[in-house]
Amino acid sequence: MIRRPPAPLALLTALALLLGLVASAFWSPGCPLRERTGLKCPGCGAGRAMEAWLAGDPGAGTYWNAMVLPGLLLLAAAGFRKPWKGPGWLVLAGVTLGFGVLRNLPFYLLY
Repeated sequence: MIRRPPAPLALLTALALLLGLVASAFWSPGCPLRERTGLKCPGCGAGRAMEAWLAGDPGAGTYWNAMVLPGLLLLAAAGFRKPWKGPGWLVLAGVTLGFGVLRNLPFYLLY
């Protein structure tokens, strides 16, 4: 059986995880959207969430950004499969947009 190398999306996911860990350990850039509008984007807190998950604190990781772990797992799984056909990317974009709206509502209790 011939093994094919990991897809570029899987490698980019691993690189994003590594860069997020390094950035959260030494330097944490601010979110341009939050600085200008006060709204939290779907990625706000992702660096701190990755750091918490890698430190073994799932509660803090979920608090900072509830979509980091599911998003990384989904991207890694997608990177090792054939390219998505059909509405897969549209569903992912809809979930991301929905999460961005939800976290800006007054009753959302997480960061």
